[in-house]
Amino acid sequence: SYERTDISITSNTANYNLASALDGLGKSRGTRPQMVNITISGGYVYSANTTAALSLEGFSNIGGTIPHRVRILVKPDGNIIGMSGSPGDSGTTGTVGGNGGDAIKLGAGVELYIENYGIIAGGGGGGGGGGYPVTGASDSGGAGGSGAGWENTAFISESSSSRNGSNASTALGIHGGNGGLLGQLGTGAGGYDDSSDASQNVANPGTHYSQYAQSGDGGLPGSAIKGYDASRVSFINTGSVFGDSAFKLKA
Repeated sequence: SYERTDISITSNTANYNLASALDGLGKSRGTRPQMVNITISGGYVYSANTTAALSLEGFSNIGGTIPHRVRILVKPDGNIIGMSGSPGDSGTTGTVGGNGGDAIKLGAGVELYIENYGIIAGGGGGGGGGGYPVTGASDSGGAGGSGAGWENTAFISESSSSRNGSNASTALGIHGGNGGLLGQLGTGAGGYDDSSDASQNVANPGTHYSQYAQSGDGGLPGSAIKGYDASRVSFINTGSVFGDSAFKLKA
C-alpha cells in the first residue's frame, strides 16, 4: 500500500529535494511506494545553483513495477522558478551568457500530477558579453545582463534593469546582450538598438547568437520540467508555464 505524505511550502525555499525530505521524515521510499502531495503557496521554490528548484530524482519503481506518485499544487501566489542565467563577461573577447536553471527535475520511478495556478518557469539565459573587434586592443565591450530568475537569494524579475546588457567603453566595443525572460534564451552581444547611444550595435538584434566574432552568445534557458515524459506527467494548468517549445518541457 502507498505511504502518504502531505507537504506544505509557504515561504521562499531553495533547491527542494523531495527524496531528502522524505528521508528526513523517516519514510520508507526504498521499500514502499510513496504518495506525496506538495502544496506551494505564499512564496517561491527556487534554484540558487545549477540544481533544479524542485528535484524529484532519487526514486525507483518499487518491485520494479510500482511507481511513486507525486502531486504538486501551485496556488496563485506560489512559484517554482529556476536559477537566473549569469551575465557574460565583457572584455576584448566577451564570453557567453550562463544557462538558466530548471524549475522541476523529474527522475525515474515517479508519476507526476501538476495542478498549477501560479508560475512554473525555468530561468532565463544570461546575455552574451561584448568584445572589442580589434585583437589585442585595450578597450572592452559591455557586460551581458542577467536572465530573469533567482540569483542567489534575490529574484531578478522580467522588468529588472539587471537584465539589461551594458554599454561598451567606446563606440567600437560591442554592447552586452540582454538576459532572457523566464524560460527564454539570452540575447547575444550586439543585440541592442538605441539611436542615442554611440556604442550601439544592431547586427542580429534580439537573437541568441552574436554576429561579432569577439563576443558571446546568449545563454540557454532552464526548463519548466526537465526530464519530461508525457506518459508520466499530467497537467491541470490555468497559471503560467513559461518557456519556448524547445525548452519548456524537455526530456
